[in-house]
Amino acid sequence: MLKIQSVSKKFDNNEVLSGITFEVGRGEIVGFLGESGSGKTTLLKIIAGLIDPDSGQILLKNKTIETASQKLIPGHTAIKIVHQEYNLYPQLTVFENIVYMLRFYEKAYQKSRTIELIELCHLTEAAYRPAKLLSGGEKQRTAIACAIAEKPQVLLLDEPFAHIDLPNRNRLIQTIQKLVKQLKMACIFVTHDSIEALALSDRLGVIRNGNLEQLDSPATIYNCPQNTYIAELTGEVNLLKPIIYEQIFGEKPVAILPEKVSMIRPEEIKISNNQFSNAVKAIIQQVIFCGSYFKIQVQIDKQKLWVVTDDKFVSHESVFIGKKA
Repeated sequence: MLKIQSVSKKFDNNEVLSGITFEVGRGEIVGFLGESGSGKTTLLKIIAGLIDPDSGQILLKNKTIETASQKLIPGHTAIKIVHQEYNLYPQLTVFENIVYMLRFYEKAYQKSRTIELIELCHLTEAAYRPAKLLSGGEKQRTAIACAIAEKPQVLLLDEPFAHIDLPNRNRLIQTIQKLVKQLKMACIFVTHDSIEALALSDRLGVIRNGNLEQLDSPATIYNCPQNTYIAELTGEVNLLKPIIYEQIFGEKPVAILPEKVSMIRPEEIKISNNQFSNAVKAIIQQVIFCGSYFKIQVQIDKQKLWVVTDDKFVSHESVFIGKKA
């Protein structure tokens, strides 16, 4: 559906994007994870036709699309972007905001399409509420409804969960996934939150200083990161020298990252009050309650590790740890 080929961009001699290349299929959600200033939003604006790349091109269905400077009005009818700020008219209701996006169509179609979008985006209860009185989740769903009103082929989302609490975030993730599959759009979103990135993406890319470091399935990105930056960006991780890893877990690490360290996620470590096969003794340094689980820091000689468990332990307790089977 969409191809981004060797896209680069500089601002004041500062390279914001460097040779970014990837594709997005119909009905596919591709996420990009990166810190603030990594170039994520600039990438979206180039794809949306709002700013020009310095080099490279964007192809929609194998046809090169015009850049911002080549058009009288920047943007592309088949590619819609939802900004962090939502860009809704605060005094207008949800219904009126959506209708406004369809203002050049016949009245009957405006009404029927708006009702359809309200149902699709689960906005029935909020339909006649002014945008300024909506929750963060309702505003985001309204902004998405406005963006897809004219049936775009590509939907771009800039930090879609930035102002949304956890329950609404989970509902929004389900809504976006359902819409993209049902409407067979290509979807690209950017975020700095690894939990959101892993949960929503069909494929996930990591951008660092304008470079696409890795693009793969969320599971591969999480379990087999190409470097320590990606390992740490995507979640809690223990980074160990290979010799230390072997001493603690009784086996050689499966993979060694370019920085000559091995990794093990906290949830891959077993912790127990009782001795078990290939376990070593450790002392608990810290216990953090995280709701459905505990995050525990243990120390073995001079090495500290993080462990995740459902079981409750206390600080300074002597325990055994080892790699889960």
